Amino acid sequence: MSTTEKNDSKACDCWIPVVATILILFSIFDSGFAILMGSFAEVLLELSHKVYEHGTAMHIGKFFNTISGGSLSIGNFNEGTIVKEIVKDLPDLWLLAILAWGRLAFSLTGIVLGCLLAARRESFLTPVLVWAIGSLIFGVFAIIFSWDIYRALAADGIPGDSLVMGGLDFGLHVFWPLFLIWRLWSARTH
Repeated sequence: MSTTEKNDSKACDCWIPVVATILILFSIFDSGFAILMGSFAEVLLELSHKVYEHGTAMHIGKFFNTISGGSLSIGNFNEGTIVKEIVKDLPDLWLLAILAWGRLAFSLTGIVLGCLLAARRESFLTPVLVWAIGSLIFGVFAIIFSWDIYRALAADGIPGDSLVMGGLDFGLHVFWPLFLIWRLWSARTH
């Protein structure tokens, strides 16, 4: 049996389409998650602006609600109180929106780079490595700044949802980029 020179090479590129496919799939999943998180932040930001715009009316409503023993409700005092309770447990909503849209930008870039790698364009290994390093740095900062979301999820009474969200965040934004960095760096050095 004869072997060709290509089979004798230690630098098999058969892992590239597999890694590219995983990059595309994880990026698609993360982009959906980012759109959901960004939309949630935008809606809460709009609600909090409305609550603060009508702050005086809420204070008047609270005054009459307190005097009447809760039987008289003027304005949307109860809804405003609920929105304030939701918003106070979360990080700054503008920061949450920026993190979500930044996550979406990284995801869309990951989809494009994954498609280029899947087409066997080995010249994109370095841009994917740079993307993975940037994604890791962004992911660590995003997890740190959105830690209050995990605390709010842990306090909502549904068991395990904060662990699932934390596991997804760590998996997509720490472990996956670390694996990608390791794999691409080892391919560059061989």
